[in-house]
Amino acid sequence: MSARRWLIVGLIFLTGLVGGAEGCRPKPEPITWVLIRVGGSEDVVQTEAITVRGLLAERGLELGDLDWIEPGLWTEIYPGLTVTITRVEERQEQILIPYSQRILRDESRPPGEKRILTQGQNGEEELVYHVVLEQGKEVRRELVERRLISEPRTEVVIVGIRGMVPPASLPGLVAYISGGNAWVIDGRSGEKRPLTFEGNLDGRLLSLSSDGTRLLFSCRGGANASDPLNTLWIVDTRLREESASSLGIEGVPYAAWGPTGNWFVYSTAERTEGAPGWRARNDLWLSSADGVTVTQVLEPDQSALYSWWGTSFALSPNGEQIAYAKANEIGVISLLDGERSPLLSFPAYHTYAEWVWLPSMSWSPDSRWLVAVVHVASQEIGPVEDSPLFDLYLVNAETGTHRRVVSAVGMWSMPRWSPQPLELADGNFAEIAFLRARRPMTSDESPYDLYVTDRYGSFEMDVFSVGETQELTVPICSWSPLGDQLVVAAKGNLYLIDASGGVPQALTADGLSGQPRWVLSGQ
Repeated sequence: MSARRWLIVGLIFLTGLVGGAEGCRPKPEPITWVLIRVGGSEDVVQTEAITVRGLLAERGLELGDLDWIEPGLWTEIYPGLTVTITRVEERQEQILIPYSQRILRDESRPPGEKRILTQGQNGEEELVYHVVLEQGKEVRRELVERRLISEPRTEVVIVGIRGMVPPASLPGLVAYISGGNAWVIDGRSGEKRPLTFEGNLDGRLLSLSSDGTRLLFSCRGGANASDPLNTLWIVDTRLREESASSLGIEGVPYAAWGPTGNWFVYSTAERTEGAPGWRARNDLWLSSADGVTVTQVLEPDQSALYSWWGTSFALSPNGEQIAYAKANEIGVISLLDGERSPLLSFPAYHTYAEWVWLPSMSWSPDSRWLVAVVHVASQEIGPVEDSPLFDLYLVNAETGTHRRVVSAVGMWSMPRWSPQPLELADGNFAEIAFLRARRPMTSDESPYDLYVTDRYGSFEMDVFSVGETQELTVPICSWSPLGDQLVVAAKGNLYLIDASGGVPQALTADGLSGQPRWVLSGQ
């Protein structure tokens, strides 16, 4: 090998030794420059940390529970990285919730007289904010929670409006709903007084005991989806400004007193999201007057057509059975053993909407007959479910025999059987009050007039009419216990009329009244 070649090999060898020695030495950690932003201030620093987490530990920076950091703690450090820490604090603030005022018009007090029945009181609410800080100063806040400390109490003010309607005598006691409260008229139209003051009756049910001493009613449930559909309450009508009592029964679409006033019957439903807002159980219960002793008559039933909407019920005057109405069937149920007896079937009405039509019914005083609105098929209009015709039928509660009483009354006819027949000047007897649609082919939107007839439909007499654009409120009327007069709810007020016809006499003037119930007090 030539000398020159040996020289090259030696140089390569020496180079390898030098390189190997350098590779064995420990490498110093690289020093990296990063930008740290904390709460609006900036600082460029050198770091030997590998991750953002290490950088914070190196600089002695701590994160609060609500602070934000960008990028994340396990992000690797690289030259020119910007680490941003946003300081966030939680702060609370108490605010007042102003109370509202409810006006109750009292026709038993002089005009303009005012009296505070319930003193208003503000509520209190705590607001919880997440506050973003820059250099210790607030730059942005976000509301994250509202905590109710105390509910506001509505101030209830009674304002007298006596003299706005002429006085009228009414034997017995009339209960009704006005402005979301239960009211009574005791003997004379000037003797009106409220039984409740919160304005939260939902109008689903109102039942007056036969002696007029106790009133069942339902109040709205809460605003949350988990709250009940409504709640059942009772109040003594004899005591002034007596507080109503909750019976602890929830979700009640139907309730009615038995004939003795010592017990009542009811059905239940559960609240749901979306239309219509409930699902009926189609069950039936008997309860003592105080709601303590409860007996189930019917198990929940979802087998019927449109069962989710519910069942119409009507308790017989003798309290032995209850009539039921489904979308396509009417029958009776024995309260003794729960036995169901279908009486009359018919095609269900197709509404093409999120509501279901159910027949309305009323019992004869002897508990033998039912008068009911029935959907009837039309040979001229497509499918039977689309027929717009509704007739008034008489149905025997024992045998199921039935016959038509009045044709084309409309779907909202709402028949009411009188406690006793009234002989008219022409020799006819007024036994049944019913509504008749002026446009029976579109009765869901038609105005209605009030008529009376007998159980045979041998005559029809118009006793109360309203304007073309104003429908009567539901339920439309209540018979006098003597069978000679009716209280009618129309245009937001109550009117007294003779069953033989005549000029209606206004009983209320608040424009908020409806759903009358009339019994003889002291029975």
